Amino acid sequence: MKQFLFLFLFSACSIIACPQGDTAAHSPGNMYLPGTWLEEQPSFPGGEEARMRYTNTNAVYSNRALEAGAEGKVFITFIIEEDGSVTHPRILRGVHHDLDSICLRMITRMPRWHPGTQRHKPVAVQFNLPVKFSLKGRIPGVTPKPSVYWAGTGKKLFYQKCSDAYRLTVYDCDCWYNFIVRNYNDLDLVSIDLDEMFKNFRP
Repeated sequence: MKQFLFLFLFSACSIIACPQGDTAAHSPGNMYLPGTWLEEQPSFPGGEEARMRYTNTNAVYSNRALEAGAEGKVFITFIIEEDGSVTHPRILRGVHHDLDSICLRMITRMPRWHPGTQRHKPVAVQFNLPVKFSLKGRIPGVTPKPSVYWAGTGKKLFYQKCSDAYRLTVYDCDCWYNFIVRNYNDLDLVSIDLDEMFKNFRP
């Protein structure tokens, strides 16, 4: 099981861009930076909701950061290349080593985006993303009381998917349910990417 606790609030800077120089050790060619008009913005596969589910599932608290009382926004930037791949992630402003590292890992593991275009041709675009970490209601090693949702509808739906769709054992489903209550108690099931969460833990 993962040894992380999580509370995440996601928001994204819009990408409106203009061509700039090699400002982020980028490969040759034009790169478009936030600030001006771009014909078509890059998009995460599945759209904004899919991107939020991916981020919700991967931007997690470590126990060390939790015990250190670290909270605030990690500002991260990266480039969405002409082929949709994500490169050159870096922290613009960090909060705690663990949280910064978690954000970088989350970005490097992203699937390919649909690239931005200018004059009907794919272009490289810089994307800035703030990720907020909050300690509200979080105590290291303590599983909170399930919310009304997770004590009822959410629990029923989760166990059904866990056993039927992912074919995990009752023991594994119990472990993941407790993990979700600790880390996603303020979210609902549709806000969590179960495919992403379970991909390394399937039998």
